[in-house]
Amino acid sequence: MKVSDAHRTWWMVLTIPLVVLVVLILLGGCGGGSRTEDAPAPGALRWERVAGADAYRVRAWSGTRLLFEETSRADSLQWTPALLRTVRAFDTVTVRVQALDERGGAIGDPYEREVAP
Repeated sequence: MKVSDAHRTWWMVLTIPLVVLVVLILLGGCGGGSRTEDAPAPGALRWERVAGADAYRVRAWSGTRLLFEETSRADSLQWTPALLRTVRAFDTVTVRVQALDERGGAIGDPYEREVAP
């Protein structure tokens, strides 16, 4: 084997994997459709205001499994991509909203409904 043949062999051994890696990286960035997590959230979960409420505890359940718990000072909760992924992973999701006073105690009747965002 000549020196020039050895040089060509090493060049090929190093270049081919690098080219394949670059092609795979470029193809990985090309998506045919939109992904669920990148889709905009479909609005917000809304409920009636309760007089004297300082905040609202929002809990989502599937059967006996607590999926998430959030606290909101407004009378709505925006659907974030993380919340949507959680809710969409289950067939039936029940959301329960409880009004809280300034000490964190429950006031009024809880708002409850099934959701399917």
